[in-house]
Amino acid sequence: MMAEKLLLFGGTFDPVHKGHTNILQAAYQQGGFDRAIVLPNAISPLKTGSPEASNAQRFEMLELAFSGLEWCSISDMEFNMPQPSYTVNTLEKLKSENPSAQLFWLCGADVIKEFHMWYRADKIIELASLAVVKRDSASRPDFAEIEAKLGKKLPHIIIDSPLYDISSTEIRRRLSSGNEISGLVPEAVEQYIKENNVYSANSAG
Repeated sequence: MMAEKLLLFGGTFDPVHKGHTNILQAAYQQGGFDRAIVLPNAISPLKTGSPEASNAQRFEMLELAFSGLEWCSISDMEFNMPQPSYTVNTLEKLKSENPSAQLFWLCGADVIKEFHMWYRADKIIELASLAVVKRDSASRPDFAEIEAKLGKKLPHIIIDSPLYDISSTEIRRRLSSGNEISGLVPEAVEQYIKENNVYSANSAG
């Protein structure tokens, strides 16, 4: 029996947008995964400050964004772990819960260049392979250079994806200015944001 292939997608998702949903679906289809878990973090080690939306709000928006995808689930695991949310800690917990699964951590080609600087990077690649998203027209990451800095091989697969010119920061800026976000986030997420007055009283971060 082949090991289950489990795709993991971490991030702040403040808020989740169509770039997130489209990239996860592309990765799932191209990588031949059995299922995916989306893992919103409480405090990212790569960002300053806390998310503007609450943990509960971000979780609910993710459930709306990915509803209908039987292979995808949302986990609040990182909300209950020591902060900030380090990838290696999440992977250790997931591996203990799924000892026979083959784990893949989804990340962008832009951040992979600094992978050698990630907290306990050597342990990360013992626990999981990387599913690296390469946007259209972007050059392929120089994995030889990354591996030279890391001092070991970097297990990975490449996910090809269109370039989605969407950011959560821009969405928050638009909302705080009273501008529309139609087309940038799933319709159910847009409705949730409006009904719950998320972000409108906050300045963009």
